Amino acid sequence: MLMSEKASHENHLYNLVCMAACNGEKYIDAQIKSILNQLNEDDRLFISIDPSKDQTKEIIDTFKKQDSRIFAFNGPGQGIQKNFEFLLSKAQVYLKKRRDYDPECLQKTLIYLCDQDDLWHKNKIPVVEKFFLQEPINLLVHDCDLIDENGLMLEQSYFELHRTKPGYLDNLVRNSYIGCCMIFRAELLEKILPFPQPIPMHDQWIGLKARQYGRQKWLKEPLISYRRHGKNASDLTHSKLTQMIQWRFQIIKALLQK
Repeated sequence: MLMSEKASHENHLYNLVCMAACNGEKYIDAQIKSILNQLNEDDRLFISIDPSKDQTKEIIDTFKKQDSRIFAFNGPGQGIQKNFEFLLSKAQVYLKKRRDYDPECLQKTLIYLCDQDDLWHKNKIPVVEKFFLQEPINLLVHDCDLIDENGLMLEQSYFELHRTKPGYLDNLVRNSYIGCCMIFRAELLEKILPFPQPIPMHDQWIGLKARQYGRQKWLKEPLISYRRHGKNASDLTHSKLTQMIQWRFQIIKALLQK
């Protein structure tokens, strides 16, 4: 279903959430609910499901039958980076169709990167929309708190734990972009897709490319609970120095070529 003419007006933003899923049956039910509670009728939740050995697909299919805002896809099965690239390409195709209804939809649609095992705070979308409506930014990165597998608080601020810095060179040397806390305007899709190969992290690539084309907002307010449970697709620990140096060469080469 495409956006309605009635919904399209100057101060309205559309939200398109991209969730990568794989073997996520333990937490994905709660995460989907925390997202759907904030979506408007014309917003969308795209979920790419990599081959899973549990009931992840069945859980998502149940939600999909009950809610037309959910679009589910069979993922490429090549890891989280390829899964998000696949999702964003699906979003890009979908938004090209939306342009038949609203030529400005790329400027008015916000893309949210989303993990399957976190929890969105109840005010995430209202807070995000406020800043995109008030400030000429193309990407927002917000803080998050950290919880364990049972939902108990581990840390109140990822920014403080990680010693996050917003500068371009800072993030080229030491990445602070964290995908589940990133939202960007859909018009950036043509700048970031396809992902060049190899790159160390898709969130770093998106964040640095966005910085080349506009302003960013780093918000010191936690808008999700970032769950750490020992089976996360991402890791909070630092890699070996040789690996980090190799990654820096990869991201610099990619930025220079595209």
